[in-house]
Amino acid sequence: EVDKPLEGFLGNLTAAQQTTLDQFKVAMQGKIDHPRYDDQFLLRFLRARKFDLKKSVLMMENYVKWREEFGVDQVCQLTDFIPVADVKKRYPHGYHGIDRKGRPIYIERLGVVKVDELLQATDLDTLLKYWVQEYERLVEVRLPACSVLAGHRVEQSLTILDMSGIGMSALSSTTRSIMGKLSKICQDNFPELLGTMLIVNAPMVFSMMWPVVKPFIDEKTQKKIIVLGSSYKEKLFELADPSQLFNSTSCR
Repeated sequence: EVDKPLEGFLGNLTAAQQTTLDQFKVAMQGKIDHPRYDDQFLLRFLRARKFDLKKSVLMMENYVKWREEFGVDQVCQLTDFIPVADVKKRYPHGYHGIDRKGRPIYIERLGVVKVDELLQATDLDTLLKYWVQEYERLVEVRLPACSVLAGHRVEQSLTILDMSGIGMSALSSTTRSIMGKLSKICQDNFPELLGTMLIVNAPMVFSMMWPVVKPFIDEKTQKKIIVLGSSYKEKLFELADPSQLFNSTSCR
């Protein structure tokens, strides 16, 4: 049995949300003309701005402008422009199967990222292009493929951040600058793709800081984030079958 879509998603809109969606489409006429801008796509931006029409229009206009200025379509055509194997050795990350809801599972080993070595293997501009390619692949390839496999619409992912081994280098200005730029691209241009984030092997200091940081995060996002220490497997296995996590030989 397929769960009913969450409120605000296609297939479960209130009358007011449907009206706002219709108004959004009228407001964006002539500004977006690609097939990608279907109701499902537009609803991501509406949910990100809590169905505030004016704010959603501004966000979408900024997205279209950014897409042209960054050259997203051209970037997505690039091949062999970044040493992926070297990058993943210094910044382990990738997709591993699907969770129990059919969502793609993204795993990032944040605790062992070697920022200085990463920037020797590539530069920040190239890394940002790679990141945009990956987000585009998630929207255009991974989520549609997961939807076919699941037999129902899959619009979000499960993210697992492994903080095992994290040290002071994670707090360096260089690390914070890189993560800040990647985060901004995600928040401004690829909203509502996160379904659940599981932060595992969180050190005690992080667990202590989390209640302080939490109030500054949007309530909706807060509910998507689960912070755990080393005893995380029970919760993780509630979300995903172990075979989808540990039998893979590589990140994709």
